[in-house]
Amino acid sequence: MARPISWLPRLHAIRQSVANSVRSHYDRHDLENLFGIGGRAAQELFKCLPTTQVGQSLLVAKEDLSELLDGVHDAPDPAAHLAAIKENPPGKSRKKLRLLIRKDQAVTTLDSLPENLRLERGQLTVNFRTSEELAVTLYGLAQILEEELEEFERRYQKIEEPDDSISPEKLDLQRLLRELDDIEHKRT
Repeated sequence: MARPISWLPRLHAIRQSVANSVRSHYDRHDLENLFGIGGRAAQELFKCLPTTQVGQSLLVAKEDLSELLDGVHDAPDPAAHLAAIKENPPGKSRKKLRLLIRKDQAVTTLDSLPENLRLERGQLTVNFRTSEELAVTLYGLAQILEEELEEFERRYQKIEEPDDSISPEKLDLQRLLRELDDIEHKRT
């Protein structure tokens, strides 16, 4: 009987983390942190994956790790699936290393705006010294628009100028409703 897999209950979260990662490769320490396992268990996991050596480190490509996780997920007996792979290990990867991204970038959110980005209703201000700083800030803004578009629009989209035909009471009511909406969203 194959040994139980300690990280199997977290398989879904591990697969999500790998799928959402921008990194291209993982080393042994990355696998330890990702799977919540020790060094020896990470080395055993490396035996199930095609690896690339960079200096003294063995790395596994994100695609290969994702493929292994999908195989474990789809297998009727995950422990037997891993044992079968260890019996016939993939060895060294034949793919040439062209890109190496070793760290994940934090995703920018409306609650964690870069310091050089200021948003007001209908207005965006970016202060930067270098083109790289500008690019990073605009990439963060793109992440916000992709992930939190509705909230971004609610907070910062310019409100149409009032129509002169609308009564002052109705304008006051609309303003109060917007304020209440802002208060309600701040509470959540």
